[in-house]
Amino acid sequence: MVAQCGGDLTGPGGVILSPNWPEWYGEGEDCSWRIHVGEDKRVLLDVQLLNISDSDMLTFTDGDEVTTRILGRYVGGSSPFKLSSSTPDLTVSFHSDPAGLVFGKGEGFIINYMGESKGVCRAASSTQSG
Repeated sequence: MVAQCGGDLTGPGGVILSPNWPEWYGEGEDCSWRIHVGEDKRVLLDVQLLNISDSDMLTFTDGDEVTTRILGRYVGGSSPFKLSSSTPDLTVSFHSDPAGLVFGKGEGFIINYMGESKGVCRAASSTQSG
């Protein structure tokens, strides 16, 4: 099965693969994966492999369409790392250079994601009357 370019991802967790994985991705790719986990959770990303060209970019954005905050932009290669959102919504965007043959390209990326409880105490729900 060949990995798709983008999509809407819901549920407790899953994997995001670079387009055309396990083969190398193509030039001029523009992909966005929108992750949404339960309302009381945040998204935890575990980037296991990141090997893209220096002219390609992978961007992680926290929040929905209304409130967004860039968590990070990556080019080239990186050792494994983790990121987490502050909201139940996180977007992974990938852009590969249309002139990829000039700079070459990498093998791609493998990202695991999962919903994680925020662990926030809500004062309103713990208030006792009496």
